[in-house]
Amino acid sequence: MIPPPLRPFIGRLLQATNEGEITWREGAEGAYFATQKDANIHLRYHFDDDTGESGYVFRIIRKSGDAFFSVMSDEDDFGILRNLYSAVSVNAAGGQGLVDGLFD
Repeated sequence: MIPPPLRPFIGRLLQATNEGEITWREGAEGAYFATQKDANIHLRYHFDDDTGESGYVFRIIRKSGDAFFSVMSDEDDFGILRNLYSAVSVNAAGGQGLVDGLFD
């Protein structure tokens, strides 16, 4: 579950990602990282082959503190994090530039 205090932030983060206001970098094993002002933001997808469960882990690190949460595939918020993760992966790959000129 996305903690209630972070819900507005997650919505704004999706918007900022889609609009290119924030730049994400790809890490290892399905992880992405971004820096915004004094915050380091991490988003990771994971799939457990043994259980068949999947989910997302979100973490934000600031000088004032560090928090994380996870959302599993059987939770209502899974779609929200799936949308964010999709936007993040496109952003990290270059956004619109990834497909520019393909049909010219």
